[in-house]
Amino acid sequence: MSVCIRYACGNCGKTIDAWDEGNPYYLDDQGVKRYTRCLFSECSARLIGNDVPHLCLDCGEEFLVDTRAPVDCCPKCGSTTFSDTFRLEGRTCPYCKTGVFTCVPDFYLVP
Repeated sequence: MSVCIRYACGNCGKTIDAWDEGNPYYLDDQGVKRYTRCLFSECSARLIGNDVPHLCLDCGEEFLVDTRAPVDCCPKCGSTTFSDTFRLEGRTCPYCKTGVFTCVPDFYLVP
């Protein structure tokens, strides 16, 4: 079961919601990505990849990294300093450049 947690910057208050499983996908009969949150559905056997949300820690760009085509830099600024959004704990906020992300207690969503 997927779980969503929220990180907040202790300085500017910017929040980022992050799902632990990213965006698992399979390709339909036409070769189009189809996302699913339910890993136990009939399509789970067809899962071939995962688009994982990332945050550039230099410019603040939010982007997906496909597990089948990993990247080594931010698509916007070219920085190599980025993080999976589910692992932002203790990272410096790219928006205010001074605060640090911490997990918001008692916040979680389940689909």
